[in-house]
Amino acid sequence: MNDTSTTKRGHRLFSWRVWLLILVVAALVLSVFALGRRPGSKRVAVDIRLNKNGIPTILGIPLGNGAVRDVTLHTLGEAKVPVRFMYPSGGSVAPGWDTNSVEALHAIIKAGLIPTNPPAGPSPYE
Repeated sequence: MNDTSTTKRGHRLFSWRVWLLILVVAALVLSVFALGRRPGSKRVAVDIRLNKNGIPTILGIPLGNGAVRDVTLHTLGEAKVPVRFMYPSGGSVAPGWDTNSVEALHAIIKAGLIPTNPPAGPSPYE
C-alpha cells in the first residue's frame, strides 16, 4: 500500500474545498456590498428564516450557531441591507428550538439588523 499518495490526495482535496469555501465567502461579501450601494428604493429585502430547529437560514442555507452566523449577520448590517426576520408563529417542538432561536435573535439585534429603541434618559431603576 502506498500511504503517501493517499495522504497527498486527501490534502489536495482538502485544500481544494478550503479554496472553494473562501471563494464563495468572498463572492457573498462582494455581492452584499454591491447591494448596499444601490438606492434604497431598488433594494430587495433579504429574508432570514428560523428553521424547525431555531437556526437562522438565508436562501435555505443554515447559518449555524457560531461564527459563520455572526459574521454573515454583521456583514449584512454593515452593508445596510434591508432584512425581514421570519419565524414560525407557533414555534417548534424540536429540542433546543427555544435556545437556538433566542441566540439567533440576539445575534440579529447585535448586528443592527432589527432596530431597537434605547430608553430615553436615565433609567428610573438606577
